[in-house]
Amino acid sequence: MPSAVQLFAVVPSSPDASCLESLPGSVDARTVHEGFEHLGVAGSVYTGFRTFEHDRFVALDEHLDRTLGSMRLLGWPDAEAVLDRNLIRRGLAEAMNERLGDSMVRLDVLAPRSCVPGLPGARIVVTVAPLREVPKRFLSEGVGVELAPDLTRDQPLVKSAEFVQHRVPYPLGTQEAFEYLLLDSADNILEATSANVYVVFDAVVHTAGQGVLEGITRLLCLRVAQAEGIRVRQQAVPLANLAQATEMFLTSSTRGVVPIVNVAGTMIGQGRPGPVTLCLAQALRVEITRIARPAWPLDDIEARQPPSASCP
Repeated sequence: MPSAVQLFAVVPSSPDASCLESLPGSVDARTVHEGFEHLGVAGSVYTGFRTFEHDRFVALDEHLDRTLGSMRLLGWPDAEAVLDRNLIRRGLAEAMNERLGDSMVRLDVLAPRSCVPGLPGARIVVTVAPLREVPKRFLSEGVGVELAPDLTRDQPLVKSAEFVQHRVPYPLGTQEAFEYLLLDSADNILEATSANVYVVFDAVVHTAGQGVLEGITRLLCLRVAQAEGIRVRQQAVPLANLAQATEMFLTSSTRGVVPIVNVAGTMIGQGRPGPVTLCLAQALRVEITRIARPAWPLDDIEARQPPSASCP
């Protein structure tokens, strides 16, 4: 079974036939983004997530809802027809049969009048790569982030492939510069290049409520915060106020909760992950375990019930 980056087109088929067409992949691709770019198509909207226990997904409906919302905001006239949820679910389940271990997954829907090269009418692409877990040291010690003052999302609610290109000059993943923060015109913290961001003051979590991508793990994090009795204020934090913060963290669908202990040289709190961050990280892990499901066949049992408290 392959372990490198793979690309598939999702194509209509009968229920007992394959709905995936393998696409030529790049031998040099290291990530799902590099793999997709090898196709040479532009103008897509996408969502990204990871698997759990090899073939289980978390909040897949919410990911598809957001993708549909992006298509509608861009005015695509055939959004509902193209985003065939059952077909996509079948394709994801079939793609996981090709893999070993957990995977990173990127799901793209190509723009109208565009298609997968060589497959007229095919507009859904699934790119799969081996999952790169966040190093345990980063989670126990925290990470630093830097600033990207010149990087903005023109349409914050649209998750577009174009923005992936815009953030290329801001490499991610080291402990010292794990992410880059996006600011508004008043230097308020909006989000990171591929994550939502949260700042804690006196045990109250602050996160921007407008002008940011509506992250799926953000949705789950706010849900578990409510279950844990943690107060959340959806309000952007001025960069100048970080010296008074007690904790800070980010969330994304592929990385979960990652503590932030330094922002461009400003130490956050005591310079180590704090109790609110650790509580939410644990609660989110419990919630993910509870709601993770195979993409196909459908299994709705208890997946949409509210979480219960799990922190000590």
